[in-house]
Amino acid sequence: MDNNRTRTPSWAYRVKSAALTFLGHVRFYRYPFFLVFRIPGYKFRDLYQLLDRVQPGDLLLRKYDSYLNTFFIPGYYTHAGICFDQRSIVHAIAGGVEKIDTPYFCRCDHLILLRHKGISAMTQAAREKAVADLQERLLGALGAPFDFDVASGDDRFYCSELAAYAYRGLSEFSPRVHKLWGWMPTPRGIAPQDFIDHPDFEIIYRSSHD
Repeated sequence: MDNNRTRTPSWAYRVKSAALTFLGHVRFYRYPFFLVFRIPGYKFRDLYQLLDRVQPGDLLLRKYDSYLNTFFIPGYYTHAGICFDQRSIVHAIAGGVEKIDTPYFCRCDHLILLRHKGISAMTQAAREKAVADLQERLLGALGAPFDFDVASGDDRFYCSELAAYAYRGLSEFSPRVHKLWGWMPTPRGIAPQDFIDHPDFEIIYRSSHD
């Protein structure tokens, strides 16, 4: 055996190793200036299992463990996206309503897939028309600004409001007051949790670590 491979590292090597390991865990943001140490990887790893189940018109809800807004949105899941087709999601974020690839949307820690029971029960022709109508509404909403006031009825959307708008005519959602942390009332609105609680939706898939 080569003794050079088993010798004890020098102090200079150990310092160098520790410094480079530390720097490898630090992420630098130029503007605004910010340093983050040891960014955790996303917990959701079952993308292919999910994609095998996704159908156009389904609803995906996701959650991050390390984002601050997680603490200010009622319910377990904090964001909603509608499956335009198997490859793309339409959702409302701070930059407005956009269409993105499904794998990109799934970069998160927790994920659940919901399906509308009414659409599933339709004949093929009726189901195709219902999904086409849903897709048309979503296409018409692309580019709409985000609704930071959580005020239903205007030309802006927050994520859950966009989902309720997509299922308009199939299911009704009434904005209501939710509770944060079990006691603090929120403005009247629609939360991602409302879709899980709604009798018209069923759970098709839930990330395995939940």
